[in-house]
Amino acid sequence: MTYLNEATALAALVLQCLLLRGFLPHVKLSPNTATSLLARAIFIASAMATVRLGYYDLWRPLASAAGWIDWPGMSMRSQMWNAGFNAGLSLGSYYALRALHSALPACDRNQYTWLTAPFYPSRCVLIFARRRD
Repeated sequence: MTYLNEATALAALVLQCLLLRGFLPHVKLSPNTATSLLARAIFIASAMATVRLGYYDLWRPLASAAGWIDWPGMSMRSQMWNAGFNAGLSLGSYYALRALHSALPACDRNQYTWLTAPFYPSRCVLIFARRRD
């Protein structure tokens, strides 16, 4: 059994969780500006993709392997297709995180990477932070 689907799903899930964390402060329900609507759309679409990814690509195979549910599994072709979709979701998440990083104020941007931009302005999770010169 190959774990290509689960490995790509796990990578996509981590990036999606970072994306949700980064866009959550920008989701405002009262003003209907273009920025607010776009942040809402990205957040909702990412949340639904994360739930779908967690259930179909991670929980079902793991629950089946543990004997909790009876699920026949996926053929190699299905796993390859799913891995391709997971890779596409990861790429989209990467570009959204880069956009979030680009939206940081110029004076703070060099202190964050695209991985740490979702935690701006907090300094609690600067594991991958760039060094100050």
